[in-house]
Amino acid sequence: LGAEFFQLASLSLQAAGEPRAREAAMVRLEQVLQFTSYGRQLAHQEAELAAAAESLRQEGENLTRERLLELMIQAPGPERRLALAGLARRAMDYSFFQLLSERIDAAPAEDKAELGLLRQQLLDFTQQLDKAQEARAAQSASLLRSILQAPDLDQALNSALPLIDDLFLGLLEANLRAARQRNDTALLDRLEQLDRKLREMVERSMPAGIRLAQKVLDVEDEAQ
Repeated sequence: LGAEFFQLASLSLQAAGEPRAREAAMVRLEQVLQFTSYGRQLAHQEAELAAAAESLRQEGENLTRERLLELMIQAPGPERRLALAGLARRAMDYSFFQLLSERIDAAPAEDKAELGLLRQQLLDFTQQLDKAQEARAAQSASLLRSILQAPDLDQALNSALPLIDDLFLGLLEANLRAARQRNDTALLDRLEQLDRKLREMVERSMPAGIRLAQKVLDVEDEAQ
């Protein structure tokens, strides 16, 4: 009962037809997850992610590359460092690693080896994160192509809905801009149709109060 099992089970349940039965099965699946080693590992990772997010939140606007480096050095273990790297990947650039190299050069002899291991660990983390991001981007691009080529757009969207995330939506927006710039009317029509249907699906999934609030916000005239 590992990651693959729970991912497949979750996707299968999301595609199920009867909402109440699907919800009950999802609750049971979450209960089962708690009794597995994978579930305990997941809970530990979530706890580390929450702690990393809190440490970054406390820094607020004072967060600099220097402070991020201090958080990495003071982290209790590699799981916390990986969580910090995932949340602050953009700050871990050439300048960040240059600061770490300067820290290693200035450190006492007894600390150099440990800081060197930290540098290698952080380099490995950034490579892992970048590869994962590239894989997600490729998956989203492939999913977008398959939806656009599908003869039945509604059916394709319903099947792909569990895989649609912020990265997919960002890719869709980028393709819309590119199609407008190229004046590719055929592709633009299809992309706009997809974008419109996605917005309708999102709106239908909202609670009634949120839908009403959205309609009010869309009204341009203050009196209306």
